[in-house]
Parts: sequence; structure tokens; C-alpha cells
Amino acid sequence: MNKLAAVISAALLAAPSLASAQGIHVPPEQRALTRLLSQYNDREASAPNDIQRKKIEPEFRKAFCAKIPTGDVSGWIGSVNDIDDDAPNKGIRLMLEVSTNDLSSGAFGVELSLGNRYAYGVDEENTQPHSPTGIAVGSPLYDKVAMLRPGDTVVFSGAFIPYTSPEACYSNDTTYFALFRFSSIRKIGTNISF
Repeated sequence: MNKLAAVISAALLAAPSLASAQGIHVPPEQRALTRLLSQYNDREASAPNDIQRKKIEPEFRKAFCAKIPTGDVSGWIGSVNDIDDDAPNKGIRLMLEVSTNDLSSGAFGVELSLGNRYAYGVDEENTQPHSPTGIAVGSPLYDKVAMLRPGDTVVFSGAFIPYTSPEACYSNDTTYFALFRFSSIRKIGTNISF
């Protein structure tokens, strides 16, 4: 019996992320994006033919772009996908996965991501003019973010950089969907499902 108790105790100690996942609150706007992506992935998968599938994609792009928040958001949850320095100034470039664990994957994407660098169809020509989004060396946020690694789960705040027009958003053909300026980030664990 002592051996069983030791195994259970070891398992509980080794999995603090699972225990802390219960207290995570994902903002409704963030969860709505995952639900929307799931709905359209499911619709595409059940379409009877390519004619119907081709009609679904423009509907998805419009609905998805309409749901991307404008302005500041706070309390969003993300998992670090990629972190590196940005030559030549060595500021931090950060990409987070923000899809929730109820995502059904399919033709329109297997994850939702955002970051402070241009990627996959998001560039200077389709975003409104803005100040740099990189996390600058010496900034208060730099020391916190510099300690993160892929798989870390964070709660963050900041602002989405708006597209120049709805059409500029529609042309972004991936769910690496938005350029983001981080204002705060706090690690809450590693590999937490949310």
C-alpha cells in the first residue's frame, strides 16, 4: 500500500500543470475564435462535394475576421510556440498558440496563433501603420519574456494591430492570424490545456 501511495504522490507532484489548469479562465472572445474555427472545420469536413467546400471558405474568412478583437485585450491565455531574438536590435519575437482545447482541426486550421512579427500573409502592406511590435531590449517586459521557452503557458495582454481593410484580413489564408503588440505577459505553467 505504501508503494501505491508513493506512486500517486509522485504523479501528483509531477503534474502541477493539470491541477492549475482547473483555475484558468479563458476570455469569451478568445474561446469564440476557437469555436468559430471548429464550426467551419466541421462544416468543410461534412460538405458533400468540392463545390460546397469552396463556398464555405469565403464565409469562414469573413466571419473569422469579424471576430478578431479590435483594440486592447487582457487575460488571454497562450502557449509559447516560438521565441527568438530579432536581428539587428535583438528584441524578442514571440509567437503564441491561443486556440483552446475544444478545437476540432480541419481544412481551415489546426491552431490559432498570434505574435509580434509578420508571418504567413500578415505584412506591412495589409496592416495599418503602427509602432514596432518587437519586445525591446531593456524594456520592462523583456526580462520576463526572455525567460520563456516553447510549451510555457502564459496569460497576456496587449493589442491586435488592425488590418488596413476587411479584404486585407480575408486574404490572410491561415490562422496564424494576427499581428499583436504585447503589453504584459506572465507565465502560469507549462503545457497546460486551456
